[in-house]
Amino acid sequence: MRRPKSGPKSIAGLIGKITKSAFAKRGFGEGALLTEWAAIVGEHLARHTCPERVVKDRSPEAKGGTLHLRVDNGALAMEIQHLETQIIERINAYYGYKAVDRLRMVQGPLPKYREREETELPPLDTHDEQVLDAKLSNVDDGDLKAALDRLGQAVKRRRKADGK
Repeated sequence: MRRPKSGPKSIAGLIGKITKSAFAKRGFGEGALLTEWAAIVGEHLARHTCPERVVKDRSPEAKGGTLHLRVDNGALAMEIQHLETQIIERINAYYGYKAVDRLRMVQGPLPKYREREETELPPLDTHDEQVLDAKLSNVDDGDLKAALDRLGQAVKRRRKADGK
């Protein structure tokens, strides 16, 4: 009988299992709507709104649900009514299916908004720069080469910061 490997496990790998039941109670099949809210609707709306729950419609012809959205500003709530179609399209495009049919807004205070922290990535050492230059040496298009160089540097710097 083989024993499973034990040892440290990444929290990121376990977080889905841990939060699944809490998200399900609020109608969120997955937590992406909460965790990626700013990416879905933009920073401005994310600062003043917070998704609370998704209530699935019981009628058989309804595919999506109603997203209950807390808004901290009455004037913005009116603007959101005008943007409702676009917001729903963004949400559904993010999920890849019709997750939301309607928005229902509730005015009230929001939890304190936390901006995403930009972490400073370590610089590349000369060896990594030389390896990247060698890989890009056969690219003739200057713009493409510059874009690939920026991408390569970002990937290598991110891996270095993550310890890989």
